[in-house]
Amino acid sequence: GQAFSLFGLSAGLAAVAGPIVGGLLIGANFAGLDWRPIFLVNIPFGVLAVVAGWYLIPRTPGHPDLKNDYVGIGLFVLAAVTLVFPLVEGHTLGWVWWLWVLMALSLAFTALFVLWQRRRARANMPQLLNFSLISNGNYLLGLLITTIFASGIPPMFMVISLLLQSGYGFDPLASGLTNTPFSVGVLSVSLFIGRLGQRYLRTRLAVGAGLLVIGITWLDLIVRGLGDTLDHWTFLPPLLVAGIGLGMGFSGLFQSVLAGVPGRDAGAGSGALQSFQQIGGAIGIALVGQIFFSALAEQFAAGATPQAAYAAAAGPAITYQIVSFALVVILVPFLKIKPPGADTGRRPARVGTRRLDLEERHQDHHQGEADDLVG
Repeated sequence: GQAFSLFGLSAGLAAVAGPIVGGLLIGANFAGLDWRPIFLVNIPFGVLAVVAGWYLIPRTPGHPDLKNDYVGIGLFVLAAVTLVFPLVEGHTLGWVWWLWVLMALSLAFTALFVLWQRRRARANMPQLLNFSLISNGNYLLGLLITTIFASGIPPMFMVISLLLQSGYGFDPLASGLTNTPFSVGVLSVSLFIGRLGQRYLRTRLAVGAGLLVIGITWLDLIVRGLGDTLDHWTFLPPLLVAGIGLGMGFSGLFQSVLAGVPGRDAGAGSGALQSFQQIGGAIGIALVGQIFFSALAEQFAAGATPQAAYAAAAGPAITYQIVSFALVVILVPFLKIKPPGADTGRRPARVGTRRLDLEERHQDHHQGEADDLVG
């Protein structure tokens, strides 16, 4: 609980500083680079993180006899790419037939990945994602909830930023400051939520998703009622409510899913959750982008002004977030969570001793492989 609290606090601080610093960098237009410094600024921080990690992260014993599951990595990457690419480029390419073929291939690659992991498990060989997790229905439900939850926030801010800057002429700094109440909501919850530890995990996740539904619905009503001008103060209450919801929900998300995972699978399970969090964000941006830009093109074709066109396109795009978080609220009660202190590391008697020892040794190895997919 404390670890997730500190992670949430750092994420909250980054969420507050990010939009403001990004706006300042774009507005400063260093060396005529315009928006590019918002990416270049990651280089010095990345170097600092590598150096700090080298000296501060404890060394752990490795397992030189273990090998990477390269076939599993390849199948997973192919399944993700053949799904996300058509969603991202479908509108631009006019949804040509081969994009549908790619999405069908994504299902095929996913099936092959599962079969390959099962084969590796039966042969007592390292797997990218433990087959015991793939066959764990509760964990799979947790992956689905994580993917849906993560698909909601990035596209919402994409739409809001386009609405404010392209539709109503806000500069990047003003746009970032308008979004700040959301970040403040995340930070405020992160300051105390860790004290709850592993208590009320499912309740926190459901309430957090519920607050996101309330806040984003409120925001949607404001956007649909916009005219030729926009008062940024009207965005403050709904974004603050939604930020509190994200801070409360995210803090309990990973703990809720991992609470039902045996201890031997915790490393692989945590790494896979982070991977699916990133995939969820990519899918959300792709889907909402299709909705938003299709509606925007229709509005401009009908002769709408920029303000009216962007406001009209933002409404249905924001609806996706409402539906996604409402779905999380519906699914959370089906997630089984073991109470703190319960033995989640016991194995079925039918599993052989050699396999058990091998799985113990693979735990840290899986964490590293799964985390690599995030990059």
